[in-house]
Amino acid sequence: MSCAAAFLQATLERERARLEAAGRKVIFIIDQHFGQAITMNRAMGARPWLIRTQLQYAQAPLTDPQPEDRQRALSMLDDALASAQELGLKQLADGATKTLTSERQKAPVSVGAPMTLPTRTSKHSQG
Repeated sequence: MSCAAAFLQATLERERARLEAAGRKVIFIIDQHFGQAITMNRAMGARPWLIRTQLQYAQAPLTDPQPEDRQRALSMLDDALASAQELGLKQLADGATKTLTSERQKAPVSVGAPMTLPTRTSKHSQG
């Protein structure tokens, strides 16, 4: 690999790491706020609001999921669906069912594969 290609790959990897770190910070903030909302809804016995919060929380990490985020989200959607059905909240149950169906049809998420650049050969390349 030439110096220029190595530098470019290192730069891309650094940017990937920076973006991933930023994404993890956002996920942490999302976890913190939704977690507080869920705790408060449970403490108040506000089950319909608890279900809404669970649905929104479960949908948040599905936009760019890590395998553990996706599993947690699917589990939370299952819980929200069961609660919505138990309380007869059809609109919430339908929303949970729609999201669950959509997510379960997707292929498993592959994470962590290293990014590689294609190797180009040129008649002008230096040996």
